Amino acid sequence: MDRYLLISQDCHAGAPWFIYRKYLDPQYREEYERWVTGVIGDISNLDQTQMDKQVPAQYETMSADRKREYLEGMERSMGHLGNWDPTVRARELDREGIAGEVIFPDGSQKNHPPFSYSFFKGKKASPELRAAGARAHNRWLAELCQSNPKRHAGIALVAMEDVDEAVREIRWARKNGLFGGVLLPALPFATDGAEAFWNHPRYEPVWDVCEELDMPLNTHATNAGVNFGGSPLAGIIENHFTTYRPFWFLLWGGVFERHPKLKFCPTESGGMQVIWFNNYFDEYLIKHRRPEDVKKAITMKPSEYWHRQCFFGASAHASRMEIDARDQIGVKNILWGSDYPHPEGTWPASQERIRELFSGIPEADVRLMIGGNAARVYGFDTEALNKLAAKIGPKISDFSAAPAAAA
Repeated sequence: MDRYLLISQDCHAGAPWFIYRKYLDPQYREEYERWVTGVIGDISNLDQTQMDKQVPAQYETMSADRKREYLEGMERSMGHLGNWDPTVRARELDREGIAGEVIFPDGSQKNHPPFSYSFFKGKKASPELRAAGARAHNRWLAELCQSNPKRHAGIALVAMEDVDEAVREIRWARKNGLFGGVLLPALPFATDGAEAFWNHPRYEPVWDVCEELDMPLNTHATNAGVNFGGSPLAGIIENHFTTYRPFWFLLWGGVFERHPKLKFCPTESGGMQVIWFNNYFDEYLIKHRRPEDVKKAITMKPSEYWHRQCFFGASAHASRMEIDARDQIGVKNILWGSDYPHPEGTWPASQERIRELFSGIPEADVRLMIGGNAARVYGFDTEALNKLAAKIGPKISDFSAAPAAAA
């Protein structure tokens, strides 16, 4: 094939609140409307086009043409329609040359998952409500992905307070086509009691089912940290580390040791940290600091677990420096992403951006980083995607002539 198979490992989707509402179990809908009001303000005036003020009641009874008209009004007032419309989304992916995508939740266009961990102001929603909101998001996302089931790898939201329910939801997600895996919830820095972190034995059934069903564990920079209260820049910097935080808890907790087929994908964060982590863990901790403790937890070098089971979601923010360090990070451990439909990503100029980023890199390495690795990690049907890539994918010949991007 004279074109590359391009798979974006970092895309986002979320529904307007009135669409999410119908996917919630009925007993939670009234509470959801109160939650939405607290997050985004007066919901009676949410639609700036003023087409319908009583959205939930009227949307359900609209004709298909009327719904389309309404959603186009929402796009004008709130953002990109492809965030929740599968037809528009497929058209945008085609134009970008992206054959497959992994879909994280969103929140940039007031389309936060119901009762979500990270996108609310004020008091944290209860575990029961967060679990209900996760189920609603997963139901909606499964329907979106089923519009083209081999192209969209949706990531399931799972509330972890009730481990048995979490296992049930993961099984439901896999059965219903969400093969993008699980988004690990952003937990506070406390690591004991009810907020026990990922090294705790209570989560063992979750790792069991994720390994059994080949459901990768995912983190994302905007869903990995804590509230820094008035210091968003500090939060951005901290997220480059909290995105990776589960890595060392899973590592030193022996989770990777017990579950050799479990996969972990930290996304939209820097890749140079991987080199530092692995060097520090391999050299300092093993040889000088706590060699006996290390032997109790693992049987290989920490870096060997990384290269076997962990994958850096480079996303749109990857630099040439990281691509040039691919052998240290792992050329088979780098996953490119467009960050669609976020404006800070490569969309709507993904092919131009990847030509700049990967120019002069051997074709075999490029194939892995911009599609092959993601296909393997998430279990995409490459036969089906290659047929699409043969029509829309970026041409290999374009890469040799592209200027190299600055580090």
